[in-house]
Amino acid sequence: MTRLQHTKVLDPTPEWLSGWNWDIAAVVAAVVSKPIVVLRGPERVGKTSVAIAAAHYMADWGHFPGGTYMVSIKKAKNKDEMKPIIMEVIMELCMRKEEQSCLLVLDDIEQAIKADREEFKKAIWGLKKVLPSLHLLLIQEASIRGGLPPGLVGEQEITLRRQGWPFDLLGTPEGLSVPEKYGKGLPRAKPLPLN
Repeated sequence: MTRLQHTKVLDPTPEWLSGWNWDIAAVVAAVVSKPIVVLRGPERVGKTSVAIAAAHYMADWGHFPGGTYMVSIKKAKNKDEMKPIIMEVIMELCMRKEEQSCLLVLDDIEQAIKADREEFKKAIWGLKKVLPSLHLLLIQEASIRGGLPPGLVGEQEITLRRQGWPFDLLGTPEGLSVPEKYGKGLPRAKPLPLN
């Protein structure tokens, strides 16, 4: 099989995503089957990296022939500041005569939601009204600072958790192999006998 060539306005695929395959697969399955997916998780857990990897996969295998786009709305503090940022990226979609299924990944939605959750919802529904076949992947920090989920009708929420160190806790001949900052206070494993 070959990868399909559709418009992709995405950052490069992250290369360090070892261990996130199940999460990437869950995001792909949700985005393909639901029009709105919210990817939440603690700060710096890897939400954006997982979303980018999932978006590349979906684009490469032709899930969204209309294109796959990503934009950060971190600087937008309300819906009026959010609209031009989004429209700059998806203007070509609005100009097409025939509509095709496409994906828009919106990163850093916390500020816009916290400023006015109802206005954010109206802006998203306005976007869906203009582009009915648009799928949205919204990325939001899941914390007090990140606020509540958007609460859009039909949204599916996926929450990422921090990865553990199961591969490091198995031990090595030198003992427990855990980075020092995580290994404080943990008992050292006994060295394995080398026969």
